[in-house]
Amino acid sequence: MGLSGEDVKHLQNALNTIAQYNQPKFDTANALLKTDGIFGVRTKARVVEFQSRNNIVGDGIVGSITMNLINIAMDVIKRLPAPPPPVGIYKRMFAIIYAGMFHDKITSDGRIATKTGYPKAVNGVNLTPGLPFSQIGAVAGEEDCTHFISCCIGRPPAMKVMGTHIEGGGLPLQTAPHVKQAGAYGRDTVPEMVPHLVSAKLATVVGPQFQPRDLPLTKHNILTKLQPGDLIAYASKDKPANYEHLVILVGPTAIACHTRSRFGPDFDTIGFPWVTLLRLP
Repeated sequence: MGLSGEDVKHLQNALNTIAQYNQPKFDTANALLKTDGIFGVRTKARVVEFQSRNNIVGDGIVGSITMNLINIAMDVIKRLPAPPPPVGIYKRMFAIIYAGMFHDKITSDGRIATKTGYPKAVNGVNLTPGLPFSQIGAVAGEEDCTHFISCCIGRPPAMKVMGTHIEGGGLPLQTAPHVKQAGAYGRDTVPEMVPHLVSAKLATVVGPQFQPRDLPLTKHNILTKLQPGDLIAYASKDKPANYEHLVILVGPTAIACHTRSRFGPDFDTIGFPWVTLLRLP
């Protein structure tokens, strides 16, 4: 891509913005670039660094794949109200990007959870990683919300989607034995997932364990105490055994999930009346 003038300034500003969010594989740890519109040695070096951290050829050329990755990072950053805390084991940006890429597809482990297990084919279609739901049709007995969130926040198999290297948020989530036996990743029921995250110190419950979904204070807690990449568990009653659904925040109050496939609607569009707010590291 032949960049010059304002295009280079836009690139330099983007790389600087990404650096300030200090996310692994998106950050540039050294001094920020001078936004002078000149594609010089330092700007090229930052591009090479960005490419290398994202598993693409580090040639310093701002081609379509490189620009796509930069745009994905910037789109995620725009959703965040403020820079996240210092980097730990959880890469929020990766989790949100994963949710965006796979909310309407089979996850990167090539599996989908149902009431009867993990089928290898649905409606006569063999399941493969990244297969769009539109090519499968309705999945009978789908119960994939927890498995999908496991892949978003954890360490599922990485894969390339539209030339972009996609992986989960990196939490060391332990795969349940029956899930592993099925060739899938993570956990697949909310009543099992929530206590596992809390006991493993991978999540902290914010506020009362069960809050009325439609209470104004609940929305206030989401806006002020959670951030994109955190989770909300839904329950039919205010008891742990009644957890029914799990979603990931992808905006201040916007969510993504499987069962049904969603990306972007507000948290209060989910029908269950009680919520548990889970803040990840």
